[in-house]
Amino acid sequence: MGTDGSGLVSIIIVNWNTRDILLQCLDSVYRTSKETLCEVIVVDNASTDGSADAVSQHFPDVSIVRNDKNVGFAAANNLAIKAARGEYLLFLNPDTVVCGDAISEMRDFLAKDKEVGAVGCRLANADGSTQESYWFSFPCRRWLLEKVIYWNKVTQRISKKSNKLQEPFPVAHLLGACIMCPASLVKQLSGFDESYFLYLEETDLCWRIREAGYAVFHLPGASVIHYGQQSSNQAAEWASLELYRNTYRFIRGHSRWQMASRLLTQWIIAMLAIVRVLLWTVRRITGVGNPDTARRMTMGFWRLLLAVPGFERECKRRV
Repeated sequence: MGTDGSGLVSIIIVNWNTRDILLQCLDSVYRTSKETLCEVIVVDNASTDGSADAVSQHFPDVSIVRNDKNVGFAAANNLAIKAARGEYLLFLNPDTVVCGDAISEMRDFLAKDKEVGAVGCRLANADGSTQESYWFSFPCRRWLLEKVIYWNKVTQRISKKSNKLQEPFPVAHLLGACIMCPASLVKQLSGFDESYFLYLEETDLCWRIREAGYAVFHLPGASVIHYGQQSSNQAAEWASLELYRNTYRFIRGHSRWQMASRLLTQWIIAMLAIVRVLLWTVRRITGVGNPDTARRMTMGFWRLLLAVPGFERECKRRV
């Protein structure tokens, strides 16, 4: 590694109460990156499960940033970005297991093509099946309408069947569980937008990367196992609210925005919340699935429905 950090990959992991899977993630990072120059930075968002101490004990080479409160995903990543020394930044979720040469393959792809501003790899479920980890368009009102009636599930299946590409290909945006970017570009863009507390931070970053003239790519040949939603499942009552609040924020910030558009977007999200409340209530009454999950999800979508009228005011306050 040069004195300027050339070739070095700074792996940034934001953690909140996921001690055991975080240790598993770090084990996979060190096991698979022996031939890759890496530094690892863990930002702990005031976990109460001993995560930070466990990392210090088992992985003393890891740099740990200990926050005294949960500052959110975007702000936590930005703290690590300021401390990172690498030429490349890998934003990695703690609920992942790195497979093979995924880290070096992403780094090498960025090194070969200076017009690429972000790259992600194949995300796999624990059973080996492929997750949805990239999209060819950004969230919009049409996308929200499709989610109301679950049409997005149909289009996902069609996309999986039709897309058999094995070579890297350009996409609109990536799932934030595993994204690598040139450090200079991320710092030029001032990192993540901290008005996003959780969800869509990476979508916004990919948007700004593309607006700056760079491409976003998916590498199907590199793989990372992603268990998914380990932190958000601990706060199911609030996850849906945060997801659609930030969806509203993203659409508001990246589209032509007038009064009619604002009201229409709020109406669509409210309809989505009503449909989900009804469906989760039916599941709870009929005993389908875990009753506690059904109760918490119902509560979460009720909170979303009640919060929708205040979304515009919250957006203006956070700007």
